[in-house]
Amino acid sequence: MNFKILHLFESAKLVIIEIKRNDLPEDAVNAEIYHWLYLDKQNGALLKLWFRSLDSSGEIEERYFEQGFLKFNSTQATFIEKYNSAQHTLNNHSIKELSAELATVLEDYLKEPNLQSL
Repeated sequence: MNFKILHLFESAKLVIIEIKRNDLPEDAVNAEIYHWLYLDKQNGALLKLWFRSLDSSGEIEERYFEQGFLKFNSTQATFIEKYNSAQHTLNNHSIKELSAELATVLEDYLKEPNLQSL
């Protein structure tokens, strides 16, 4: 694989994942190396989350994106969408083995020159 899973959060309807590409030159910028992605399991749409900032305090971590806010700990996460105010509860599967289907989706994403966002 051309990437490493840093965070993986999943529910019955969606997956939010952070990957680190390991196939880029050493002088690549962080925005090219690190990708936060949102996979809608119902329609198969994979969308890039545009990272803005992070906060880390004790056991709780937070990530802010153009499209919403993710708050998580070692067992679960909550993603609150910015534009339609939907709130999703997800399980933290960061240490779980990646499914073959999701690995294929991510590999295909990394081959695509035109990335989409929410």
